[in-house]
Amino acid sequence: MTTTQNSSNLSPAINEDTVNTSHTQQEWQNNIGQKLRKHRKALHLSLTDLSRLSGVAVPALSHIENGNRDVKLSTLVRLSDALRIDPSKLFSTDNENLTTIPKSQTKPTGGYDLGDD
Repeated sequence: MTTTQNSSNLSPAINEDTVNTSHTQQEWQNNIGQKLRKHRKALHLSLTDLSRLSGVAVPALSHIENGNRDVKLSTLVRLSDALRIDPSKLFSTDNENLTTIPKSQTKPTGGYDLGDD
């Protein structure tokens, strides 16, 4: 026995008019990478420094900053924590400045510990 579903019971189909296609995946990758690089440089951190703080390898960081890597959310969160920025700011489409999270609201205490001592 074959049953048919009433189309009124189905969720509305997604059509081109309802999908935000203003940014391609590559544009998102470039935008996020540029924001990460800008903030890293504003903090006077090298790729090696950020790698040590975040646990993300230097080559991977370079690819992310250049928009050549499809980065996982968990990696973006680790980078945001290391840079002390709100991860949601990486996804903003305007050119607003990234707000640094106050030290009191971050997990590490004190300044950056790069283990050089």
